[in-house]
Amino acid sequence: LRSKAKSRSEQDFGGPVGCIKRLALPWLDDDPKPGDLLFDASFESANLGRVVRTSKFEWDIFIRADICSPKHALWYYFTVTNAMAGQTVLFNVHGLCKTRSLLRDGMGPVVRTSAGQWQRMPAANVFYHQDDPGESKSYIASFCYCFNDTNDMVEFAYCYPYSYTDLQLFLRSLALQCTGFLRRQTLCQSIQGRDVPLLTIASPALLERMDDNETLPSVMISARIHPGETPASYLCEGVLRFLCSSDPAAVRLRNTLVIQVVPMLNVDGVVHGQYRCNMKGHDLNRCWRSPSVSAHPTILAVKQHLSRTKLQTLAYVDLHAHSTNPSGFFYGNAAADSHRATAQWELPNALARRNASFSLARTKFNNDREKTGTGRRAVGSVIGSGHSFTFEVSFYGFTQEDHVELTPFRQRDYIRLGVDLGRALDDTYGQQSREMQDSI
Repeated sequence: LRSKAKSRSEQDFGGPVGCIKRLALPWLDDDPKPGDLLFDASFESANLGRVVRTSKFEWDIFIRADICSPKHALWYYFTVTNAMAGQTVLFNVHGLCKTRSLLRDGMGPVVRTSAGQWQRMPAANVFYHQDDPGESKSYIASFCYCFNDTNDMVEFAYCYPYSYTDLQLFLRSLALQCTGFLRRQTLCQSIQGRDVPLLTIASPALLERMDDNETLPSVMISARIHPGETPASYLCEGVLRFLCSSDPAAVRLRNTLVIQVVPMLNVDGVVHGQYRCNMKGHDLNRCWRSPSVSAHPTILAVKQHLSRTKLQTLAYVDLHAHSTNPSGFFYGNAAADSHRATAQWELPNALARRNASFSLARTKFNNDREKTGTGRRAVGSVIGSGHSFTFEVSFYGFTQEDHVELTPFRQRDYIRLGVDLGRALDDTYGQQSREMQDSI
């Protein structure tokens, strides 16, 4: 469904704030000829602020920075029509905020034609350079593209899009195949009134015991606190596909743990094509210490849920995407106790055994002061003896032990990594809970 249900989502949605619409382009009144490219960003999750035609073969693209937070600008997503077959164009995407970036390593945009699937543009076609020497945090990504079909609509994006509507379609299909052990409820509503879903997955017997307020072991997972980090949604989809499958390991895990998932924390930001912040300009992953109902309702709702539940949270995993590092890796909280410090490595070790795109070498445990407001740190203090992780995956690709070159991630690679994360959760916390039950 998602591959062809283009993210032109919600009924009556007029497009992200501050993005161009096709009818607003200044040269349309002049009856554009073939080759006069037409740009559009009036659909869900799109981001394109304005365009300037330098020549028939070169266009300057200016992305729209996050609303109320102009220093955050990286995500873009737009469509182009009215090209001539064989027309080669140089696009210069202005306003990118990262000095260090995988774009320097050849990360190109992803591209999709009307009849095709998303593909990563070859590294040879991509260049990353400083925009204005006086603006240290403004960079340009330039890339060449050759259009193949005069009647085609071509989509360009920073990474594989995954919209709020995509999530709704996936959850709807998941519910059809997961009767009896999947519950969906609304955790809260976003600032703009959108439902933030909370999923609970467990065997019918465990769900019944949960309803009776028994203390049961659980794991909690969240994703898309940063709306432009779309790989996190593919990871989350992979985890959910595993948890709701008939795989013996998934069945065993559902019989052992209650798994709760918040698959999209910043739904407004996702809809409006933000990169990092919510619609009030707050980076929600720096607001966990003192969230408010007016500015950070989803963060407040998660903290209240964790503090009120009778579930014993063994682990919290917050899914992200990383713009400068390759592969997948964990960040965790440093522990002074040696037994706890050793135990925290069990999940990373289990995932490393299952998936070659995961890096133990990049996994780190620390208590950096600048990360105090993150979910990893704040939830770690709420759940006590449980382990709290940030799981990062590269926007671009991964390296393997004997290879220097990056292998670009595809959508299915992200999903597969999510599936293996689910298996690793069973290898660690599922196994731990079963051993505790056997000893009683």
